[in-house]
Amino acid sequence: MLGEYTRVVDRVTSEAKFLRANGNVAIQADTLFMLGIRQWQMKRDDAAIETLERVVEISRSADLQSLERNGLTQLAMLYEKAGRLKEAELCRERADKLWSMTSREPASWANPIPPATIPSQWVDLPGARAAAEYRVIAGVNEAVLVNRSSKGIEMVMFGCVALEDNRKVRVLYGLMGQGLNGGVRPGSYFRPFGALNGPVNRWTDEKMGCDGAAKMSLIEALFDDSSKWKADGIDWVL
Repeated sequence: MLGEYTRVVDRVTSEAKFLRANGNVAIQADTLFMLGIRQWQMKRDDAAIETLERVVEISRSADLQSLERNGLTQLAMLYEKAGRLKEAELCRERADKLWSMTSREPASWANPIPPATIPSQWVDLPGARAAAEYRVIAGVNEAVLVNRSSKGIEMVMFGCVALEDNRKVRVLYGLMGQGLNGGVRPGSYFRPFGALNGPVNRWTDEKMGCDGAAKMSLIEALFDDSSKWKADGIDWVL
């Protein structure tokens, strides 16, 4: 259904209504979060903002801290893009507070989660300040994104990229972002692949990955000194 906006909205909205009617608030909020991400990917920023605001509202009332902070992180980027800088700042402040708190989500939300893997579409771009690799975490071999720079990284953003005729990278669109309170020091890592390839969103090549020959990659990094690295326009040397 990639690219067919009306079908995506109708399908996911129907699922959210069903879940609401059956009293499953946690999965309802997660389904709406998925809808907000789809709307963002389909360049419907206003609709994505409205949906993600609803996600934050539901998550806050149900004490779903993890989902609330993810929604706030996405909203901050959308607000910033729309020029709503004060609202973006407030979202990031709230998300930072949630990152620093121990989650109090209900036990029913904690289901067995398979180890994250590096998506088959993933590519580490030349000069990227973080790269995908596997590390053993709590006895499990899991895909992570390791900070390869000499500075701390506050936030990373992922998206779909293409190779231009001049062998430059062109960013097509964003998929999601991730930030950590206090940042990630050199040699340490983010854990984005659980969201990029499941289990919540099930972003597989067939269902949700980057379209056609596009690749999934790190497209932006924000450092602790407020400088940024961006993938758009860099040399793509294979």
